[in-house]
This record gives sequence, C-alpha cells and structure tokens, in this order.
Amino acid sequence: MLQKTLVVLILMVLALGIADARVPKVGDKVAIETAPTRTICNHFSGEITDIENGLICLHTDKNSACSMVDEDICIGIGSII
Repeated sequence: MLQKTLVVLILMVLALGIADARVPKVGDKVAIETAPTRTICNHFSGEITDIENGLICLHTDKNSACSMVDEDICIGIGSII
C-alpha cells in the first residue's frame, strides 16, 4: 500500500513539471532556429503573426539577428529545430 501511494505521489510531482510547456500562439514573441542550409541566416526572432498549413509566419524587426529592416517572413514548421 505504501509503495502504491509513493508511486502516485512521484507521478503527480512529475506531471506538475510538464504542465508549464505550451504551444506558441499568434502574438507570442519567439526565436526560431532552422536546420542549416545554404542560406546566409538560420536564426529568426519576432512576433508570430500566423500559423497555418505547415508554416509559421513572423514579423521580424531590425533587432533580429538576420533582418536589416522590419519584414514578415514565413518558415516551414518542418525545418524548425
């Protein structure tokens, strides 16, 4: 009986740590790193403007690592690491 109670308590503690993660939503500020390719840049940061059809679209600003101007970009979800 004591072992079952101990196992249940341990599982509850583990479940509490997992509950903090969530899927990004429109309006969240994120930093995305893509798989290395032949392009110059593979690191983007900005605010999510749209998520659909396997793409995540961001509004990047001049402070982003790879952007010299404010612009909107869309990145394939499959290339995000």
